[in-house]
Order: sequence, then structure tokens, then C-alpha cells
Amino acid sequence: VSSASYHAIINALNEYITNDEVFDVAFMIPEREVKTVEIFFRGSFLEYIEFVPDEKGNNCIIKSINKDNEFGKTFMNKCKLSPGYRIAKIKTTKVINKKGASIVKMLEQSGKDMRVQYLVVFEEGKLGWYGYGNLANQPPEPEPQNDMPLAPPVQK
Repeated sequence: VSSASYHAIINALNEYITNDEVFDVAFMIPEREVKTVEIFFRGSFLEYIEFVPDEKGNNCIIKSINKDNEFGKTFMNKCKLSPGYRIAKIKTTKVINKKGASIVKMLEQSGKDMRVQYLVVFEEGKLGWYGYGNLANQPPEPEPQNDMPLAPPVQK
């Protein structure tokens, strides 16, 4: 029914409900493609980027980048990092949905050894996805407009 109109789908659901037939409803959510940025660091970069966790205390999400120095400008202009990106991997360890404090601790430990570079992979995102829409000093994204009314199926 994915090619059917909204009203055709609602009418079909109403028909199944009124006929007392057992039926299943499955939703297919399209896969979201996100950009990643891989950066090799030697030393700490925590003084140039401010991180926040999500509402569960997980992940390291970029809250702001210090634009007052050349490193911050490089992160934004050359690396294309912006508020909302989150750390996906440090060295070879995936850190998605790990506690924010433990991710920062990993970054601090990695930054102490100046002899070797370490890889940090950032994953594209927006602060609004994590409930921080007003921190980026940007107007909130407008909600998508749908001209069709959302009416639930008729229930008995």
C-alpha cells in the first residue's frame, strides 16, 4: 500500500477494523544516510570543541566550536564539522550510545600521548535531533507541512 494515497490507506484500515479480521500493520522507515568526518589528532582538542550528552547521558555531541582560533576555524571550514555532529568512533572503538563521560575520558587519555596520532570519527547530526535545538543560536527548523488531516482509523 506504500504507493496508495493517504485516504486509500485509512479506508483500507477502517475496512479491516470493521470486519473483525486479524491483520498486521508494518511500517518501513527509510534508511538515513549521514556523512562522517574522519580526523587524525595528535594531542587534545577538547579545548576547541564543547560537547554535550544526549538526554540519557550518552554520546558526545558537538555543542559549539570555538571560532576564535585557527583550530576552530579549521574544524568548521576544512573539516566541515558543525554543532550536532557526534563522535562515532575513537581509534578503533565504537562509542555510539556509550556514556558521554566515558567518551570524554577516552579522548583525554588519547590526547595525552603526543607520540602517536589517533583517529576520531564524527557522524553528521543536528542539535535538534538530541533536544538541543536552541543551543546553536539558529532558528528552529520548521515542521513539515502536510495538507492532509491526520485522522485515526475508525474504532469500534
